[in-house]
Amino acid sequence: MNPTVLYLASEDDWLVGYVRDAASGDLPVEIVAADASPKDRVSAVRTADAIIADPNVLLQGLLDAAEKLRFVQLTTCRYETLDLHALEERDVSIAGIGEAMAPSAAEHTIALMAAVAKKAGRSAESDARGHPELTGKTLGIIGLGNVGAEVARRLRHVAREIRYSDVRTAPQGLARSLDLRRDTQDRLLVEADYVTIHVPLTDQTRAGFDLRDLRVMKRDAFFVNASHPDVLDRAGLLTALESGDIAGAGITYRDPELERLDNVVAAPFPPFPAGEVAERAADLVLENVRRFLTGRPPRSPVESITFPGAGDPAFWSSRMTPRQPIDRSVR
Repeated sequence: MNPTVLYLASEDDWLVGYVRDAASGDLPVEIVAADASPKDRVSAVRTADAIIADPNVLLQGLLDAAEKLRFVQLTTCRYETLDLHALEERDVSIAGIGEAMAPSAAEHTIALMAAVAKKAGRSAESDARGHPELTGKTLGIIGLGNVGAEVARRLRHVAREIRYSDVRTAPQGLARSLDLRRDTQDRLLVEADYVTIHVPLTDQTRAGFDLRDLRVMKRDAFFVNASHPDVLDRAGLLTALESGDIAGAGITYRDPELERLDNVVAAPFPPFPAGEVAERAADLVLENVRRFLTGRPPRSPVESITFPGAGDPAFWSSRMTPRQPIDRSVR
């Protein structure tokens, strides 16, 4: 008996047309309409081996009812509403679309870095590489996932040095090809001219980047939050910007109180994939369904992250660096 693949459509769904075309072709995907009743959705998921859905659609009641579930393909890059640990304990594998979205997200992040520098009066003559404000600077990347790695890839011939902080060590081939240097978060913050953060929102990362971290940075450095707004202590950022602890900040969401400051640029990510990006993301989703049906691991897997504690040897090389006071004279 062939596995059952269910697509739970949502309102304003960017993917539904691609899935409908695939379902009428070579993929056995059953589509559950966005206006289906909760009862009908629960009934549909009972026999599902795989589900394609926006994380916000996957309410706990639906997941509890999906007793045969083995694979979840998400249609967004954010998954903070899901209990990844619980799904993993059920041996359910999860995949996202981060790999497909990374190129455009990285371009957006780099443009935001340059825009913040320009707004703060750090304009530079344009050059052939297209990022004059970043040329010869030290770049610090917190969270070397799909987007963080793509930022590094695009700036490897522009930046003087690229450092990263993550709970996981980058694959040796990637680190070598991009000439990456792994640091503790504190050392990265002390040295970097630009810091950009790319981490998922979890209980451990919520408000995990705060005023203390910002005050470790150089006063002429710039900070960009390319993650969920809640990974940042917003009050801490406001204080750091108003007191001149950092030169400026870029955010990928709207925040009127921050945007009123002269050294802040807000440039939200597009809400849904569109055009070539949507096609690339749809291709990834449909390929992962084919991979599931043929017993192969998915691309762009999503896994829970366990942050090391103070007694763990990995603690010193992670982004969860010790919280002792920093000597600000190093700035």
